[in-house]
Amino acid sequence: MVESFSCALNHKWQTGLITGIKFEDGVKNINHSQFADDTLLIGRASTIITQRFKSLLDKFVTYSGGMINHFKSCIYGWNASAQKLQNIANIFGVPRKLNWDHFGYLGIPVSRGNVRDDVWETNLDKMKRKVQNLGSTWLNPAGRLVLLKSGLSSLHLYQFSLAQAPISFRHKMDSILKFFLCQGGKNKRKKFNLVGWKQVIQIQEKGGLGIRYQCSQIHPLVAR
Repeated sequence: MVESFSCALNHKWQTGLITGIKFEDGVKNINHSQFADDTLLIGRASTIITQRFKSLLDKFVTYSGGMINHFKSCIYGWNASAQKLQNIANIFGVPRKLNWDHFGYLGIPVSRGNVRDDVWETNLDKMKRKVQNLGSTWLNPAGRLVLLKSGLSSLHLYQFSLAQAPISFRHKMDSILKFFLCQGGKNKRKKFNLVGWKQVIQIQEKGGLGIRYQCSQIHPLVAR
């Protein structure tokens, strides 16, 4: 059902009725982003643009039988007056945020600038809980290596592909991975690492364990 809505939005973009936003020269304008039933509408802070968005939404609801979750919907804006944002929110019938730093979309923090360090810290907490849960099974080193390669090492690759993590976060994440590999998730007895982490992450042909990922080596992709 949402595919038809996406096609309608693309048609409005091609005809110039809902142009969306422009990032830089040579980058295609976009007026929406969709994944399953999560939709992000992107446009200039204008009541005319808002009414065109709303008209398409009303048609989509009528033809598809779907409904908009107003409790999970919100208006985020920048470089626009509070009154204009309120007028836009009134048209959609959803609340609006004035003082905001970031919001989450598909697990990714969307920010007007660089994502604050404390936002990344929540990811560390999630990884620590996962490590502790996995460690509760008292896996041997071979089992921990398999889990590290198959799951833990790639938990945040999607987020890293879109946003630059601070160096402090990347070092802390490396420490969590090293701790899980060498000591397990719940073993509080401190052990000495017999092999350096830089050697561990090397490919097997060079004497490493073939771990494909080191947080400090991740570079974000720039959408163009």
